[in-house]
Amino acid sequence: VFLDAKGEGDDVAVLELTPKAGDEESFFQSVRIYMRGERLLPYRIRLKTDAESEVVIEVADYRVNAPIDQSKTQFLVPEGTLIVDNGAPIETVGRGGKWIPETAPLAQTPTVQGPGQENPK
Repeated sequence: VFLDAKGEGDDVAVLELTPKAGDEESFFQSVRIYMRGERLLPYRIRLKTDAESEVVIEVADYRVNAPIDQSKTQFLVPEGTLIVDNGAPIETVGRGGKWIPETAPLAQTPTVQGPGQENPK
């Protein structure tokens, strides 16, 4: 459902997502995504977890499809951590931990350029 973005500016859209009625296992009550500009890039995400709690994520300094250092896309899971996928345990991390993803190949050339720049040929 798109909401009124009153007070956020003329070029802002707010999309609210809610779990299906009767979904007892939902981890949140609602998510509001605040988007700006012609490309509707999200700049704020408001996640309401229950009546008293919410998480707000502010996003700034966009670089659309810019190259990313592979090391910034990985994280080290500590030794002894149980990795679960869709509720099923799949492995316990061994000695020294585990990098996830193990490899993260990324294109070196962006596929879409920012405003005022030409697309690669």
